Amino acid sequence: MVRTTPGLVLVVGLVTGGIGALLVTTFDASTGVASSAAVIGILGIGIALATAPITTIAVNSLPPRLAPTAGAASSALRQIGSALGPAVFGVLLTNRTLSTLPGHLAASDLGTADRGQVLGMVSDAGIQPVPSFVSPPARPGRAARWGGSTGGETGLESPRSHPRR
Repeated sequence: MVRTTPGLVLVVGLVTGGIGALLVTTFDASTGVASSAAVIGILGIGIALATAPITTIAVNSLPPRLAPTAGAASSALRQIGSALGPAVFGVLLTNRTLSTLPGHLAASDLGTADRGQVLGMVSDAGIQPVPSFVSPPARPGRAARWGGSTGGETGLESPRSHPRR
């Protein structure tokens, strides 16, 4: 069995993850599923290789009496990064969307009403959720607006369709 140092595994992981991150920047609307999966796989392998040796390096770099503190600190920092990373990414993605969407909508073939509806969901308050995926209750003698469903067949009836109990 060939043994390697944790530092070497960390460096290989960081380089592999960096290559994967650079390849992600080449994605566009025409990027296929297979190539996306391959690039995300490369990124994931890099992250896995870089994450594993961090605790080993942290624990081995201190005197034995501080090993528990080093392991706990490494774990705590990893958890903080796991919480803050997606939050920061979400803020950056939302800001980018808010700054570029009006120009893309103006250049699109969408009608004025459709553009207004998209801009209504994406505002300075952020990207708003779609108001409802549930069909409204059918009016007596008429089918619901979306595909003739009353909502009852799927069990996704609107809370407004039931009288208060």
